[in-house]
Amino acid sequence: MPRWVRFLVLLALLVMLGWVAWVVFDFPPPRLLLRYGFPPAGGPTGRHRDIEGLTYIELSAGYFRMGSHHLCERGDLLGLVDSVLGTDWGTRPEHNGTECPTRWVEIAEPFWIATTEITNRIFEDEIYDHERCAYSSEDDQPAVRVSWWSARRYCRKISEWSDFVLRLPTEEEWEYACRAGTDTEYFFGDAPDTMCEHTHHETENGSDPWDSEQKPLIVGGRKPNPWGLIYMVGNVWEWCENDGPTSNVRIFRGGGCRSGSNDCRSATRRWTVPGRRIAFLGFRPVMTLPEKP
Repeated sequence: MPRWVRFLVLLALLVMLGWVAWVVFDFPPPRLLLRYGFPPAGGPTGRHRDIEGLTYIELSAGYFRMGSHHLCERGDLLGLVDSVLGTDWGTRPEHNGTECPTRWVEIAEPFWIATTEITNRIFEDEIYDHERCAYSSEDDQPAVRVSWWSARRYCRKISEWSDFVLRLPTEEEWEYACRAGTDTEYFFGDAPDTMCEHTHHETENGSDPWDSEQKPLIVGGRKPNPWGLIYMVGNVWEWCENDGPTSNVRIFRGGGCRSGSNDCRSATRRWTVPGRRIAFLGFRPVMTLPEKP
């Protein structure tokens, strides 16, 4: 066999092995590496704006790995190879579609996100028919029992008189902001040991999750995540823009004050019909500015 043929065969084998390794070890797509570099990039640009009682920070474009294997079978190394080559040598990963398979997601455009949840006082400046509930009745507690439609109505009303667009975050934007550059189960690590420093949830005091005294705290009361966002997990769940498994339900994220630590992971997802008003479900808006001429 001519030397150049052997060279081409060896090159083809190396390329194939490299491709298998790239997929098996879930490296970022080359286009993201070329555009943003490695490790995954993105984060606060250093700019902030105060609008209608809320502080918004700008997050740059970037990418991250979305989802978790927490509820799925990870499989072993041979099983990962099986999933690429179609062989049957090991234990393949099993995906339930809720949080896994994990995937690399690009946030192609920068956006601004509120550092805290919407409070009763701020929400009622625009939505006059909002009724506070006993769980969250103070001005600076998060607005809860807010339907997805009401949250969108608030964003639309602000957008009508302003020079920017206010909206709910997509799931991708929400998790990008929550993870804040981390790939662990929580933005502070894989174990909930220090969760009480960052969030308010039902297990922090060993309390009964249905204890009537377990209520959302006023916004801004705990340590922020690495990007300066407070209560991205715990306190109250937060609506996202996205449809859920079907078009008649919507996603909410983040866990609430009566959620266990498992529900306060960065990848946790839940959904319900958009008209439902839940006692521990509120929202945190995001903002996009018009392009400069």
